[in-house]
Order: sequence, then C-alpha cells, then structure tokens
Amino acid sequence: MFTAEILDKAFVNGVIEAQIKFTDGTDVVTDTFKVPTIANLKEVVSRRLVAMDAAKADEGKLATGSFDATVTPVSPTAKEVAEKEWLANYYKWLRVKTTLIDTGILDGTETKVVALQNKVKTDFLPAYLDSIS
Repeated sequence: MFTAEILDKAFVNGVIEAQIKFTDGTDVVTDTFKVPTIANLKEVVSRRLVAMDAAKADEGKLATGSFDATVTPVSPTAKEVAEKEWLANYYKWLRVKTTLIDTGILDGTETKVVALQNKVKTDFLPAYLDSIS
C-alpha cells in the first residue's frame, strides 16, 4: 500500500505547490501538485494513492503479449445525467448573465431568461457544488 510524504512546499503564483513522494516500500514516485487549499491537496493526494494502489494490483494481472483492449461502454446513471444537464444549464445561465444581462443587452426579465434561471435554481442539489469548476 502506497503512502505519501511532503518533500517540499511553497506558495507560488497564488497557490500551494507541494512536492509529494509516494512509496510502497519498493517503488517510489515523486509528483508536484498545485492546489489552492490544503483540502484540495488532501483530495488529489488521496485519489492518487487509491489509483496507484489499484494500478499496482492490476499490473500483476497483466501478461505480456497480445492484449484485448475492448472496453465495455458504461451508461451514465440517471443521477449523473441530471447533474450533467444541471451543469450545462448553469453554465448557459452564467454566459447569459455575464454576456447579455451585465452588458445591458437584456435586462433579465425576459421569459426565456427567467425560465432558465428558475430551472437552474429548482434543479440544483448541494452535491452539484463539487462539479462547478
């Protein structure tokens, strides 16, 4: 199982830049992450640890020679579809607001604009906050 250790850290261009060493006692991997907060660093390092542990386990299952690279498509869940649709509507609303309303082309009371804003508000779920980038 891989572990992580901070080798170096600095505040560079408004973000935390951390050099992290990952090791399982045999293999050593070093990587640098640029993140705005410690919480973000913990998240990306945690994901990297899980991925490296999975990769190490899977590597033993591979044999040299021909390889069947056929991937079975995975259908998105209804929850994933709803979140993707909400994000698309949210980003559309953001573009309408910043490019049309804020510049005075529209005043925000137009039927389609109000309907879009209401849809974004109505369909919002707190879990969607993590999807906004």
